[in-house]
Amino acid sequence: MMMRAEEDEEGGGLMGLHREAIKLFLAAFVDSSTNANLKDFIIRSMRHHILNAQNPDVLLWEDELLMRVLTHDSTVIGARAVKGIGMEEMKAAIEECEKAGCWWEAALLWFAATTPSASTSGKELIRASSAISHVPETTESKALERKILTMLLYVGEGVRSHTYSSLMTLVSIVSFA
Repeated sequence: MMMRAEEDEEGGGLMGLHREAIKLFLAAFVDSSTNANLKDFIIRSMRHHILNAQNPDVLLWEDELLMRVLTHDSTVIGARAVKGIGMEEMKAAIEECEKAGCWWEAALLWFAATTPSASTSGKELIRASSAISHVPETTESKALERKILTMLLYVGEGVRSHTYSSLMTLVSIVSFA
């Protein structure tokens, strides 16, 4: 199978095989009939497949499949995706995203970057909050902003104490908006 995948340039070769596995994993993960053992296998395997599914010719924020995994409703799936990409690579890609003015994607990616270690992700959450401030208000952007602000209330590292009062003001504004 692996040798056929390597030879199959049209299908994306080995990278295409990993990308196909991710699609199948996502479908199985959200299927309510999937048993717990399979879900555990998917979670354990996701990092490996993400690591090998990255196309160097496609910007992270333009890769629909990787964005779907990084922003998955299950934070466990998102965290495994971040681990597969690597935090330094994530940060570099997000900074390029910001330079390109793709603020919505940058906010999504900064928030995704918090999933492996949410309690110590204050700096990433502040960057996510900054990025979302450039995005026009929509139902989606308000929902993400609420998630970001809520997470900032719980982080223990990277947020200064004077930021807390500003944060509480923002939370009250966003929750009534």
